[in-house]
Amino acid sequence: MGEIIDNSMVITTTTTTTTTTATVKQKIIQLNYHENSSDNNLLSITQPNNIYTQSVDKISCNKITSGITTLSENSQSSNNNDDLQFVELSENSQSSDNGNDIEIYQFTDKLNSSCIELMDNNSSNTIEELDEKRENERIYEYLLRLTEVRNWLKEYLHLDDIVNETELEQNLSNGVLLARLAHSFAPHIVPLSKIFDINQNRFYIDGHACYRHTDNISLWKDAIRSIHFPEVLIPDTVDIYEGRNIKTVFSLFALAKHLHRIRRGPSIRREDNVQFSPTTLNDARERLKDSDLSLFGNIDEILATIPGNLDAHMQAVIQLNNSIDNKDVLLKCLKNPDTGILYINDVFIDQYQEELCNRRKSLRMNEFLNRQQIQSVITEINHAEALKRLEYLLQIEKIPEITEINVILDDLQQDDILRNAGPLYAEELYKIRLVNMCMRIRFYVLENDEYSMYEGLKRVLFGMKTIVKRELKEAYMKTIREKYDKVGKDNVFMREELRDIVDEVNHKMIKQQQGKLIILLFI
Repeated sequence: MGEIIDNSMVITTTTTTTTTTATVKQKIIQLNYHENSSDNNLLSITQPNNIYTQSVDKISCNKITSGITTLSENSQSSNNNDDLQFVELSENSQSSDNGNDIEIYQFTDKLNSSCIELMDNNSSNTIEELDEKRENERIYEYLLRLTEVRNWLKEYLHLDDIVNETELEQNLSNGVLLARLAHSFAPHIVPLSKIFDINQNRFYIDGHACYRHTDNISLWKDAIRSIHFPEVLIPDTVDIYEGRNIKTVFSLFALAKHLHRIRRGPSIRREDNVQFSPTTLNDARERLKDSDLSLFGNIDEILATIPGNLDAHMQAVIQLNNSIDNKDVLLKCLKNPDTGILYINDVFIDQYQEELCNRRKSLRMNEFLNRQQIQSVITEINHAEALKRLEYLLQIEKIPEITEINVILDDLQQDDILRNAGPLYAEELYKIRLVNMCMRIRFYVLENDEYSMYEGLKRVLFGMKTIVKRELKEAYMKTIREKYDKVGKDNVFMREELRDIVDEVNHKMIKQQQGKLIILLFI
């Protein structure tokens, strides 16, 4: 990939390109930087043009990419946004017949973002082919989000018979999955007895949803409103019923994040490198033809809004402050949606209570902890407890379970967790644990702590054929110290090197014992 514009500002770049026919054209492209994006190098096109490819020489291209950080003399502010800054390409970019010193940069749409990437100057791709490539990427990104939503529903509802990705949008039209989901986090609003056609028998017999299925949709909408899910993210009932459910998929994606933040549901796991059939891609292409998928990139920003009813919010925060001394009432207040407090873990209520009491002592008479102060307590304790559990996983003998790692990452609020990378996370933690143990053995040798060194060797070499013998721990200590004296104090012997040292000592002791046995035989 070539140079990528990376700045937290909105940029408008005006370029003047001269073709071989000396026809001059101008275009304006506005790009937005997403502060919360998982990739800080990505920019989104706010007002995309029909033209996506431009040819510029290296000097002019550098003026675009490096000139972002330094305002040129022609920089100006927008009337609508004081933060807008402009960088103008002052020189015309000349397309030459032989293509010398020409580099082509392409705007590549990645669902909610875009980047400028270096293209092959000798590529024969037409504008239409480049547009098709971008459209294919857009479709693929949507299908990934759809797959993530489906997997999340399976995990949350404990259902193995959820329809596949190609049928999910249409299946949502009967509202059964939506109502069952609502029952999981708001059973007082959606009891199972209220869900119409809960096994979907009527839906499958008729081949389509009937009017009574809209009751399921209404129940779901009542439930998500009860947890202060933003109204802008709630799809229209008619659209759901008639199977126009791209926005519903987006809504479920956002709901998964929201439920996890208020600790009423599992986190939605990112998928990567999923293969889709040509038929699935073509079907999605038709459905997405006129759809705007940029909303997927704004979910975190939308969910970050304070609860809509400020009076209810203030009353809930005051009630929480008054209940700090009562652990049971405090937990209930923390989980009240009106407070807007996120990531509450019931297991840590003792730690929450203790720290909130400490923070309250620093306040003056008649002062209350506000939402931000309370949230900071919750976040700090969650992080501290997660790091404790992570440290424990780094000390155990076995490779950690993936589910354990996911729970820790959830408490660390790491949303961008790749489901397929779970085994790799576990393996990397195991490697870190081994490195830590090797470091400890180095310290034990320096401190002449023979017993701790012996126990450390057993843990480091666990699972290998090498046997660490208790009666040889003095010999291990002596040999390791001698070898460290040769390589210097800044070096650390890793697992394989420690194995070789132990094998060397074991082999030497065996030879000595064999020599003694031979001497005894000749006496």
